[in-house]
Amino acid sequence: MWFEDGPEPDWARELLALPALILSHRSEPAGSADPSFILTQHGNVEGFQLSYSDGTRFVVDATAAHIWGTFHPPLTAEDMATYFLGPVLGFVLRRRNRTCLHASGVEIQGRAVCFCGDAGSGKSTAAAELALRGLPVLAEDIVALEENGGQFYTVPGYPRVCLWPESVRMLLGREDALPQLTPAWEKCYLELDGKRARFSQAKLPIGILY
Repeated sequence: MWFEDGPEPDWARELLALPALILSHRSEPAGSADPSFILTQHGNVEGFQLSYSDGTRFVVDATAAHIWGTFHPPLTAEDMATYFLGPVLGFVLRRRNRTCLHASGVEIQGRAVCFCGDAGSGKSTAAAELALRGLPVLAEDIVALEENGGQFYTVPGYPRVCLWPESVRMLLGREDALPQLTPAWEKCYLELDGKRARFSQAKLPIGILY
């Protein structure tokens, strides 16, 4: 996989010039801090564009081998990276025929316990609560699966848990108890660096899906 930012590359420009078909348009409810989102297919499945209402865009070719991303100020490269490590990477994995769950997961007695649900259902908060109680977190928001010998395994994700301020306040007593992901976004993160919370780095067989 090759990720690019900066000026629009030739391959992305040529792909975006092909006929477009909107596959999905998600509008966030009033009061939500998340932007709306549009997924567009170009040409005869030659590629896709993932567009957010804050101006962040990603272009992905048909095989998900090449990805280009861009953003507009006041957003930063860190904001773009937040999208890439979450929903965009989930889309890329699906294009590569990797089954993914919209879930968070923790390790309990050598097995993966995953919490699935829609946005706002508490997946990340549950994982952070268990992490603060000593259980290692294996993934947050996107849990990729791998089948081996008839058994499904979870693949470790990225070593942090993203949380809205109200979840931070509920877990730690203050909204400013954790650092923000970026200066332009109020969402925070719990680092899984072994100090306050741990990261599970091994592939684990699935024990329970909630």
